[in-house]
Amino acid sequence: MLRTHFRRIRTAVIGPDLSHRRTLVDGLLASDPVRQAIADSRSIRTTALAQRVTYYTTIAGALAAVQGMRSLARLEVYSLQELHAGL
Repeated sequence: MLRTHFRRIRTAVIGPDLSHRRTLVDGLLASDPVRQAIADSRSIRTTALAQRVTYYTTIAGALAAVQGMRSLARLEVYSLQELHAGL
């Protein structure tokens, strides 16, 4: 009974014990498939930069770039003086 009470008090004061999560994440990052994926990713990024090729690391980033490219045709140039005169 006291053990449970003091465990709750300790958790409330210093927060939950997350050391096991850190161990799991460290183990995952140290695994061979993850290390190989990180190495492959680095190789792709380095080659893209060396060849001056644009690349996107997330699907959301790539979709935003496509949306921006589609709107390029609709861009218009405005004179700052004309815009200011309209105020």
